[in-house]
Amino acid sequence: MASFQLLLNKAVFAYRRTSVSYRLPSALTAVAAALLAAAFAYYSANQNALLDAKQEANALSKWGQSVAPTQANVTRASVELKAFRSSHLLSLLEQSASSAAINLDEISFAVDDAPNQPYVRYRATFTVLSRYPTIRKFISEILAGSEGVVLDTVACRREDVNAADVRCDISAYVAYQEKVGG
Repeated sequence: MASFQLLLNKAVFAYRRTSVSYRLPSALTAVAAALLAAAFAYYSANQNALLDAKQEANALSKWGQSVAPTQANVTRASVELKAFRSSHLLSLLEQSASSAAINLDEISFAVDDAPNQPYVRYRATFTVLSRYPTIRKFISEILAGSEGVVLDTVACRREDVNAADVRCDISAYVAYQEKVGG
């Protein structure tokens, strides 16, 4: 018992000498130990929350799998598409361009066939060069004045930092009924 008491007294003496001699490292060690304990507590709390979320997600996915077969019987709403007319999209774009006082450059058209689909997409790709507010007006004219036109891509860039005009590459399409026999 006396040797244990002696060993304990030496340990207390060494701790006090170290803590008095090295106050800053001792304080930093205490702070680091407190931060480590807080990090461990935070990790364990989040680990439990993560486990609960995984269990809930698994339960929901199992529930969703049992519901999926009944949803397969839902029928799609039919949308009445216009008959294919190649000049339709061009006239819509020209009307919007004249309304916004903008010129269409490098315009090209293509028919995108969608296999196993009852429609065709008639795509127009073109470039416009004008001031930004004018291009915005042109785009809003396209969207407001033409039903069924979908803007696929609008990519704008300025040729020069000092230039006021913006060049935009625009891609739009309209879905039409599939031609009879093709």
